[in-house]
Amino acid sequence: MVSYDGLDRTGLLRRFAKGLLIRANQVGVDETAHLTIDGLLDVVRVHLRPCGLTAGFGGLVGLVDATIHHQDIRRPLGLPRQIPADRLARVLTAVTTNPRLEVWRRIRGVRLVATDLDWSHGKWPEVRGTGESLLMAMIESNMLAVECHLHRKHVPPWCYISIRDPDQIGKELAPGEGAIAVLDALNTSYPGFLLTDDVGDVETGTCGCGRTGQVINFRGRGPGGGLGHCPVSIERYLGSGTTAHDEAAALVKA
Repeated sequence: MVSYDGLDRTGLLRRFAKGLLIRANQVGVDETAHLTIDGLLDVVRVHLRPCGLTAGFGGLVGLVDATIHHQDIRRPLGLPRQIPADRLARVLTAVTTNPRLEVWRRIRGVRLVATDLDWSHGKWPEVRGTGESLLMAMIESNMLAVECHLHRKHVPPWCYISIRDPDQIGKELAPGEGAIAVLDALNTSYPGFLLTDDVGDVETGTCGCGRTGQVINFRGRGPGGGLGHCPVSIERYLGSGTTAHDEAAALVKA
C-alpha cells in the first residue's frame, strides 16, 4: 500500500502502465522485494500518514487498504483487534461500491447483515456475521461464505463447491485439493458455474459451531490468480484452523 505514497502523478501513470493496471500492486511488491523486515518496517514508519494516491477521497483509500491489510497480518498471528464501529461501517460501505475490487459479483443476490454494528447491504437471503468477517469475506473470497467463531468458512446452502483437478478441469476430486469451482443456484446470469483462481479443499460434517454442510478451506491462489487482489491473502490462513478455540473441535467429522 505504502509503495504508492511516494509517487507523483507521472510516477503513478508509469506504475499503472508497467503493471497493465491490474498488476500495478504487484509492481510495487516487486520493487520492495529486496528489503529486509527492518527495511519494510522503516518504510511503514515513514508513511504513517497517507499521501498521494492513498490520501484520495479524503483518506478513504488509505483507510480501506490499511484496515484490510491490518487484519491480513493480525489474523494469522492470532492477534485480534476490535475495529472501531464507525471506521468499520465506513470501510464496509466503501468496498461494496468500489468497482476495482469486484465485490459486487461476490455479494449479488444476498443481503449482508453485520451482527455487531448497524450496517447492512443488499437484499435477501441474508448472510449474517460480524462486520470484520463480512469485510474479509467480500474482499478475499470469490464467493461469500459464512465465517463462524472457529474461523471456518461455511458454504451457504444455495451454493455447491466442487473441487476440480487442475490438469483435468472436467474431473471432480472427492476428496482432494484442487481448483475451486462454485455452483450458485441464485445466479441469474451466465455462467452459474464459476471456476475460480483459488486452490483449496472441502470438508463436510458438523462444525464445532453447530452448522452443517460444506466447509471450504482456501489454500492459496492458482497460477495467475490474485493479480487483481491483495498480495497478502487471508485465505491461506483461514483454511489452516490455527486459531480455533482449544476447547472445541473446529470440525467434527460426520
